[in-house]
Amino acid sequence: MKPVQTGFPADSDAQLVADAARGQHTLGAHAAELQPGAPLLARPGGAHATTLFAWSLSASPHLAVEREGRPVSDAQLVRATTQALSAGDALWRQSGAAAAGSLTLVETAGGVCSPSPSGALQVWGLNCGGSRSGSWNRRGGRRCARAGWPHQ
Repeated sequence: MKPVQTGFPADSDAQLVADAARGQHTLGAHAAELQPGAPLLARPGGAHATTLFAWSLSASPHLAVEREGRPVSDAQLVRATTQALSAGDALWRQSGAAAAGSLTLVETAGGVCSPSPSGALQVWGLNCGGSRSGSWNRRGGRRCARAGWPHQ
């Protein structure tokens, strides 16, 4: 899954992964605005890669938002990513792939200190939906006070 992609659709990491895995590439509603007619939902079975949010400008996500509009808050990014992960998990269980073992990779744009579409550091946005409140758990991961779940 590629939650945030810039330079789209000419540059699409999820499309590259889908092609290499002989799978399908699906889009979130935000990304689909740039590629009308592309599939929005994955079919059960086989590999698939998803692009959730996308902008045409090939630049840092916060700069693409600044130039193109279509902003996305960190909370929206976390919510959409969580929903897509849950939907993918349901598809794998439905297809029987869960019994055979499966893997989900989430590739962010840049590193953890790169800006998210909102301009906040991705480590903050993806960790707690944009909230800097929370505490560190025993294993050194951050526990989001709002979501109540640990992150490593």
